[in-house]
Amino acid sequence: MAGYSVKKLIDRQIHGDGGVSFSHHMICDIDKTYLETDFDTIYQLARTALEEAHEKRTVKGADAILRTGKWQSQGPTPNGLHFVSASPPQMREVLLEKMRLDDVSWDSAIFKDQTYNLRKGRVDLLRHHIGYKSAALHMIMASLKKDSRVVLIGDSVEDDCFVYRGFKGFLRGEVSLSGYLQYLELGGTDKDEIEGLKEVLTPLQDLDITQIYIRKVPGYPMADGGLLSTDVIFFDHFLEVGLDLIALGFIDPKALGRMLWGFHNQYNLAREELVALCMHAYQRRPSEPFFSDLAEGLSQIGIQTSLFKARLDAVKPYEALELTKPLSEQAFLNVASHWVQSARLINRK
Repeated sequence: MAGYSVKKLIDRQIHGDGGVSFSHHMICDIDKTYLETDFDTIYQLARTALEEAHEKRTVKGADAILRTGKWQSQGPTPNGLHFVSASPPQMREVLLEKMRLDDVSWDSAIFKDQTYNLRKGRVDLLRHHIGYKSAALHMIMASLKKDSRVVLIGDSVEDDCFVYRGFKGFLRGEVSLSGYLQYLELGGTDKDEIEGLKEVLTPLQDLDITQIYIRKVPGYPMADGGLLSTDVIFFDHFLEVGLDLIALGFIDPKALGRMLWGFHNQYNLAREELVALCMHAYQRRPSEPFFSDLAEGLSQIGIQTSLFKARLDAVKPYEALELTKPLSEQAFLNVASHWVQSARLINRK
């Protein structure tokens, strides 16, 4: 279809200056990542659309970690927090009200203007979000200052991991623009959307996607991303994200004790579970400063440093997070093709 514009799907609202002066940013999905949303059936979709803000359920710990990640930074300014949702702008008021109820401050929020697809007669694109989310990520990243560090947070239900990893590959030069468009087409992006993306996807320099986090939503199996997903962190508890953000320099370690107490008291995580999550976090990124930070935080909930160290020594050697080396463009596309085939097999079951 001539004249299809992916940009017209993007409805962005900015709070303040959009966080452009900040050097560290979190970009987060909403449905199934921040909020427990059910939309697998027409009934569930209708119920979700009619819910008031106070009726919506926050994923356990998501509000606490996003709030801490926003305000408890290690730098002189807060961190940026941006939301990207495939929900329509008509849902914006109730979703932003939910964030206010959760005391989650944000810098920008993007919603998908589905009326554009309806006007174009493209009902088939209403539930396909890869092209839209890729363009939305690009819009946010293009607004950030040079040398900004960014983490992406999504879930296993839709295509967040595929979208995020492809965008990271484009950003760090693993794939050219033409290669990136091939990648998106492999994922099922429509040819009209591909044409529309050509006007959006300008080169971006001196920006870093530091980490990708994908929530493992119960009941939704994940496709095998092979080499494209080995450095992605798949998590069950949002505390895992918070711990890694401390290791990466996004969250001040002084916030850890309060984080642990919060997950213990509010979400009933036993001290043993908290120790296990701290151990896992350290195994991913072993370093003396991070050990000291974790030990200090655990001591505030009554766990002695000697006990934590003994537990860690018992599980050596550590399995640090495997950081993938940049792939050639052809290798990148080959792995992506297998990833898509794996996803199709899962969807047929």
